[in-house]
Amino acid sequence: MSVVAEYARVMAAFAAPTMSLLRGSLSPVSVAVFREAFPRDAKTKPVGLLHELVDSLLQELRARGVSNVPEGDGREVCTGWVRRKWLTRDVDGTTYTLTSYAMQALGLVQSLTRDRVNLSEHRIKNIVDTARRISSESNPDREARTQMLRSQIAQQQEELAYLEAGGEMKEVSAGFILEGLLELQDLVSGLPVEFARVGEVVEEMQERLRADFRADRRSPGEIVSDYLDRASQLTTSTPEGRAFEGAFNLLDDDALLDQLRSDIITLVEHPGVAEELTVDQKKALLGIVRLVRDGARLTMGKIVDTVETLNVFIRTRNVAEDRELDRVLIDLESAMESWLQTAGPRATVQVDLLPEVLEIEYIRENFYDHTKDIPFDPLEDEVGGDRPPAVSAAELRRQGGPRLVELRAALDTATSVGAAGWTVGANVFPRLPDEARRPVDVLGIMQLVTDRDDLGRAHGFEEYATRRPDGSEMVLRAPVLAPMAERVEIDD
Repeated sequence: MSVVAEYARVMAAFAAPTMSLLRGSLSPVSVAVFREAFPRDAKTKPVGLLHELVDSLLQELRARGVSNVPEGDGREVCTGWVRRKWLTRDVDGTTYTLTSYAMQALGLVQSLTRDRVNLSEHRIKNIVDTARRISSESNPDREARTQMLRSQIAQQQEELAYLEAGGEMKEVSAGFILEGLLELQDLVSGLPVEFARVGEVVEEMQERLRADFRADRRSPGEIVSDYLDRASQLTTSTPEGRAFEGAFNLLDDDALLDQLRSDIITLVEHPGVAEELTVDQKKALLGIVRLVRDGARLTMGKIVDTVETLNVFIRTRNVAEDRELDRVLIDLESAMESWLQTAGPRATVQVDLLPEVLEIEYIRENFYDHTKDIPFDPLEDEVGGDRPPAVSAAELRRQGGPRLVELRAALDTATSVGAAGWTVGANVFPRLPDEARRPVDVLGIMQLVTDRDDLGRAHGFEEYATRRPDGSEMVLRAPVLAPMAERVEIDD
């Protein structure tokens, strides 16, 4: 490769948003704010929260006399970061997400600020083992591969026989395990960048397909058939998509992820290793499976959404209207070229920029957005067999407050008869159905009587035989309630 070609590749790399984040006088402050706002396992932030957080961080830096701090408040700075492709906003504009460029830049700074040396026994052994495994799996010589497998089986059988005979276990130092865990953490730390890159490639392909679709001049039937095929091959038409599809087949294996989780827990809890790890390192290691699983499924969800968006665009696009608009724009361009041939440098054309006001009683303001018409994910059943039996509306009502409607009707009926010598506790309450003779219904009667002019408190007390919803009975002693003509004034 010539130095000119290499120079072109380097210039392209320096022009990428990754390098622009690391170059310039504002880079140290921007990277520091990014690292503070997005910890190791956080790649997204709500829009309002990030605006406030960035604003407070910038104010703190300015108060400490730090130079070269970006101007503006948190919202303005975040908007600039979106423009420079360091952040993206989701469709509904509620969440910020780090782009792959920003993740790459932060990962590079993380590696430069790390005290640990990458060179270790575990890393060299891992390199050798990986090379041997790839060589073994890709060797086209059947006999050579057969011999290699026999050698591996014989070696493992020899080790098995040694252990079964009571042989001494080979000790692995805590330092070796610690090196392996930290190397594992380094390997996993690059996955979020790759997941984000796959999503960005898919989004770029979507925009390119839509642009190609607009410029297509074929019949609608041919266009739809061709572009639906291209949409279904969205992940297999790019190196990033093919790599992700192969990786996702492994990452979607629950048994494999469970085994990975079990292995990491065993290593983290190994004697001599647990005390060497910090709390943040343990948290990061134990969260590897969640990071891998969530990143893979989030990327696959973005791919599915992109394909669905493209399908909806293709199905709903009006080719005739688009072509009519193209013809109008071409006619305007042609007329402009003809006019420029005779017009002077200061010539003007009087053009009404806005059409006349139309008399429309109602115009639709909100249109259907298929990206928001998505049902919530089903709730996970974390209760299982411990779930209590379902409760009906009638059972809930039996546990509720007094049945004021039924109680008021019973009092109205008793007072309308006009009989003498009756009381609520002796003549009205016992005739109510069981569901209206609960202890709480006695309180309901007291409440209703206080608002009536035809009933009031009389001398003495009487008993109310109540029945709870579970069938048990309870006797309450309450003041006598009688018609007003028989009421006896009581001195409180």
